Amino acid sequence: MAEWKNNPLIVAVISGSAVLTTALFIVFTYVIPVYQKEDSNKISELQSKIDSKNELIKQITQDSNKTSAEKDSDLQTLGNFKNAEISKLKNELTTKNSELNDLQKFMQFQKLGALYQKGSYLPIGYDAIDIGASRDSIFKYYGAPRVILDQKYGYISIKYGYGGIDRIVYYLKDKKGNISNKGDVVSHIAVFKENEITIDEEKKKFLKNLSLKDFLINNLGYIEPCKNDYYSWHFPDKDVTVYYDNSEGNNYLIYDGSYAPADFDEECQFIHIK
Repeated sequence: MAEWKNNPLIVAVISGSAVLTTALFIVFTYVIPVYQKEDSNKISELQSKIDSKNELIKQITQDSNKTSAEKDSDLQTLGNFKNAEISKLKNELTTKNSELNDLQKFMQFQKLGALYQKGSYLPIGYDAIDIGASRDSIFKYYGAPRVILDQKYGYISIKYGYGGIDRIVYYLKDKKGNISNKGDVVSHIAVFKENEITIDEEKKKFLKNLSLKDFLINNLGYIEPCKNDYYSWHFPDKDVTVYYDNSEGNNYLIYDGSYAPADFDEECQFIHIK
């Protein structure tokens, strides 16, 4: 299998292809999962071969029906390929694990702006579930194994883990419009930055230099903050507003245009309609 970094779509992404958005969607939705699956299958296959070789060693050394001379001959034959063959398989296994780690690191440290379509407030491939979407559509779109449901409060988390974004959380409301663990419609969405507490120094440096404020201004457009820290971008075509509090800095929130975060400065909540 060709190394994932040599895939033309990934090369196009790295080199700044003109069709970046489409390429990224295909890479993240189709190419990356295929490579991960193939690498995982290859690793399992190599491990199986190693186990088979070890079983052969066990059979040869424990076969009591053979004469001493036959055992010595078998062991000598085994010795001829043991170091070379099993070492080769283990090297292949190490290489595959290394390639998989490289792929995960490439995804992890990909620039945040490259993972979003210009003007979009949700990452590529994650923008199908928006304000007003049904609870069932989240499970259907992402698949049950990826959905993390909070049993007490009922909100739904989807792990992201790329570009400094940790997770996307969907909060639900009931038919009366109240946030509820029995809600069936998305009321608002929170996008969380990854925690900087990590033993990986490279990752720590990356996250420390990552600014959600700079990203949002670059991707959604420049606006003046309200009271220095409060930013809001309104999308009239969807009647959706994105809220960011720079004094917190670890997440941004997406609300129906009629609502705003309770802890957002009251004078800054609906500034777009004042």
